[in-house]
Amino acid sequence: MQGAGCRVQGARARVSGEIPTDANGKGWYARAAKRTAGLLRTSGEFKKKENASASPQMRRALEFSGLGVEPWEVALLSFAAAVISAAIIISLAIISIVILGIGLFPAGLGILLLSTAAPLAILAFLAEYPKRLAERRKVQSLGRMPEAVNYMVMSMRNSPSLDRAVTFAADNTDEPLAEAST
Repeated sequence: MQGAGCRVQGARARVSGEIPTDANGKGWYARAAKRTAGLLRTSGEFKKKENASASPQMRRALEFSGLGVEPWEVALLSFAAAVISAAIIISLAIISIVILGIGLFPAGLGILLLSTAAPLAILAFLAEYPKRLAERRKVQSLGRMPEAVNYMVMSMRNSPSLDRAVTFAADNTDEPLAEAST
C-alpha cells in the first residue's frame, strides 16, 4: 500500500507545484551533483577555488533550498553536463552534415552554431538551478503563510501557548514552510 501513497504524493506535488523529492528528501539535482562529484575526482584546490568564488546569492540559495550540495558540486555538474552534451550534440551534427552531404557553408556552419547553443543552455540551466529553486521555495513559503497564521490562531484559542501554536502550525502546514518552522 505504500506504493500507492507515494504515487498520490507525487501527483499532489505536481498539481500543487511543490518540488518533487526522492525518499531521502533530495531531488534529482542533488543526486546528479553528488553522483558527478563521486565519478569525477577533483582536487582540493578546485573545491576551494569554486567555493571561494561562489556568489553570496548562490550560497544563500544553496542554504535556503536545502539541496545539500556545495558550490563546487554545482559547478562540476554544470561543466560536466555541458561538456558531455557538447560532445554528443556536436558529433551528431558533424555526422549528420557528412551523411546528408550538406556543404560546410552556410547550412553546415549554421547547424554547428545551433548545436553549440544546447550545451550552453544546459550549462546555464544547471548553474542557475539552485537560485531558481530557492526563489520558487520562497514564493511557496509566502503562499503558505496565511495558512500557518490561521493554524497558530486556532491553536492559541484552544491553549494560549506560543510553542504549541508553532508546533501545531508546522504539523499541519505543507512544505516548505513546515520545514522551516520545525
